[in-house]
Amino acid sequence: MSGGVRGFAPSSFVWAPLEDDDAVLTPALVEEENTEGVVLRDMAGRHWTARGPGVDQLCPQPGFDFSRHDVCSLGVEADLETIELFLRSRFCKGLVYSQLGDALIAINPNRHMPFYGRDKVDEYQALDASLPPHVFSVGAQAYKHMCNSMESQVVMVVGEPGSGKSQAAKHVVDFLNMASSPPEIEEKLGSLHDLLAPFISRRVIPEGSHDQVSAGSGWSSTKAIPMVTLEFDADQFICGVSVNLVGLELGSLSSAVAEDERTFDVFYALLRGADEELDQSLDLVSGSDFHCTRVEEDDGDEGAFVAMTRGMEQVGLTEGERLDIFRVLAGIMHLSNISFSTVDGNVEANEDAVTVAAEVLQVDADALGDVLVTTEIRGSHEPLESEGEGRVLVERLLELMYARLVRYVVDRCTALLSPGGDEVESCIAVLQLPHLAPSRATDFEQLCCAWLADSLHMRCLEAMTFSVRSSMRRDLGMELDLSDYEPTAVGIARDLVGKPEVGLLDVAALGDPGELVKFRSAVEHGAFAPSRAEVPVKFRDQQDFVIQHWHRAVSYSFDDDFVDRATGRSVSPSVLKVLSRSRSLLVASLAKGPSTGGGSRAARRDVEAVLQRTGEHRPWVVACLNPNRLMSKQAVDIDVLREQVDQLGLLAAVHTSQGGYTAQWTVEEFAGRYGCLVPGDPRGDAEAVCRRVVATFGEGEAEVTALRVFGRGSFRKTVEQLREQAEDGAAVRLQAAVRGTQARRRGWGLEALRRNLDAAVEERNLSLLNEALSECEAQDIHWPEVDRARRFREALAQNPAAAPPGAADDPGALHVSDLGGGSELSDWLSTPGGSRRSSA
Repeated sequence: MSGGVRGFAPSSFVWAPLEDDDAVLTPALVEEENTEGVVLRDMAGRHWTARGPGVDQLCPQPGFDFSRHDVCSLGVEADLETIELFLRSRFCKGLVYSQLGDALIAINPNRHMPFYGRDKVDEYQALDASLPPHVFSVGAQAYKHMCNSMESQVVMVVGEPGSGKSQAAKHVVDFLNMASSPPEIEEKLGSLHDLLAPFISRRVIPEGSHDQVSAGSGWSSTKAIPMVTLEFDADQFICGVSVNLVGLELGSLSSAVAEDERTFDVFYALLRGADEELDQSLDLVSGSDFHCTRVEEDDGDEGAFVAMTRGMEQVGLTEGERLDIFRVLAGIMHLSNISFSTVDGNVEANEDAVTVAAEVLQVDADALGDVLVTTEIRGSHEPLESEGEGRVLVERLLELMYARLVRYVVDRCTALLSPGGDEVESCIAVLQLPHLAPSRATDFEQLCCAWLADSLHMRCLEAMTFSVRSSMRRDLGMELDLSDYEPTAVGIARDLVGKPEVGLLDVAALGDPGELVKFRSAVEHGAFAPSRAEVPVKFRDQQDFVIQHWHRAVSYSFDDDFVDRATGRSVSPSVLKVLSRSRSLLVASLAKGPSTGGGSRAARRDVEAVLQRTGEHRPWVVACLNPNRLMSKQAVDIDVLREQVDQLGLLAAVHTSQGGYTAQWTVEEFAGRYGCLVPGDPRGDAEAVCRRVVATFGEGEAEVTALRVFGRGSFRKTVEQLREQAEDGAAVRLQAAVRGTQARRRGWGLEALRRNLDAAVEERNLSLLNEALSECEAQDIHWPEVDRARRFREALAQNPAAAPPGAADDPGALHVSDLGGGSELSDWLSTPGGSRRSSA
């Protein structure tokens, strides 16, 4: 390298690798550039020289055009490395925001930035196109479109844990609050984040980083899907605020959390921030003494407590309400300390722990101790069989009480932030999408929430993909809206045909439980094509079934709640009855309140509440990236950034919007959806399956890459029509099987009824005869022997010795009209017992 060819100016600021082949960059100053390389000095005073590849990794490089802020300007030739370098160069210059059409890309600086004040609100409220990208511009655009169209808008914030989603969502709400709130709402809304965040977040350490980050460090990761909806009146001022919360990860309270992980931040905030008087009244001690707070609190927790209590005051919670909330939190911590032991064959609860928990919750200690060592099954009380069973009962109680407490706090915030009186004209919803790992889903509700998160992530990708071509149809080749999903037996079959490994079978259970009965019948009678994978559903008895999900088998019940019996997610009513007698009004009301735990109806209600807000219009998207996974403001990890660029679909968005394609799929999704159109195993190598489909049906109309498939609208239309044809056969077979099953059951019922009628006549049993004839009348059956039986009943009533109808009389035959007709008759005749009467 000749001297000065790169042009790094002395004293210029760059990010550089400590080793030439290191992918992690650290801030440094350029001392000089010579023929050997670039001499650097970091903040600690260390000197080193970057040579060869190390010089290539210095960021930003001289000559980089910082006036370009839209990733789409890179063109269709851009690859992952090009996009990552573009974003990294801007970030290393202090420009944390970039654009992708209408979408915003934000890289978390892991430190406070000084450009979120009211002066910036005034700047971006003017909608000056020459201003650089900023999170406020997203709020401004959403507000402008709402005012112009009088239609509700939604802002979605997406990204991996630690990427700054919570702060980005807060900044959007802050902008709208400062720009359009009346004084009576502005201060309250400005404190909402500080109030709610500790209840739904917990400090986490990324996998593989425990040796580099202390347990007290890490970042607070949101463990739910929160949505704040700002309601506007006819004058475009905020007149109310509602908060929705979906999928709170209650497992964070139980033994499912590792020993070196924290539970929800609110517990540590209370332990660290409570004053001496509160400590004594709630019997709070060091957090290590509580089972659910195994990791010690740190200095940041005290600040969180101060912010939370200030938020409670500003939102309008009274001192009594705040104390009641703290009492429930302390009670949950004390309940977590209850252990069990076996004495003389009986399971007993730790008396000291029960006494302390009862005092804090203000209930009778003896009554609480008694109900904690019994389980209630179908109304009868039985002693616990093991210490583990007692621990599970306590954990479910902790989850239930915490879920109801969080719901109470959310509902109170909504009530206090919505004074009422003004008619709501339109809304802007700000939705934060967490990273929900399917492996953590332990019940049906969490599976629904994981599906919802995946669907909304796809909507974000869709919005980014078509943000440059706003007039283009949103055409991703998949159904995302639950309202469009057909939760019926036929709908399930159609999904299984296109995706044998089971895609939305979980969501199908959100429909009418009666439809699952049809599905069960169809599975049992082989309604699916033999070439398809074995349907991963097993039925154990009349009430339970097991679905083999993509990560494990989950057991469900056919009752209305679809309770996951594998996790024993029930709380004894006797325990709640004791708590309902508490002298604390909040403890008593939470014990009496409706469950917010698992169940298809609750999950469906929460899912549809979010979809109703997000399904009408294309969302405004903020895509958050993490520069490293150590929460360090002194490091940029190239590999981590590149991974997120791929996972968030930024390459696909640029490629699709600039290349003229109107549809895109992952190779796995495309192969699973359209692999049935070509010979071979659709579950084989996904990329090979995609290439076979494109070579057969999409030459020149689609393109297959290692990760994704891109296609034009005409190509998607072609493969969708072919897929519909492939589905029709399975749907017809399913309908025929369901109708055939119904016909067989109808035939068996009629056969039994005829036998009962014959037996009643034969035995001269007037009571049985009356019962059989009543059933015939109820089913509107007009067999000849029914008329003869009626006449015999009349004769029998007058003369108990009357003779039954003669053997020469035909006892009657089943008619086609009795079975439903058509193919159902052939199904009936093909069954054992049916062919015996085929001559009729």
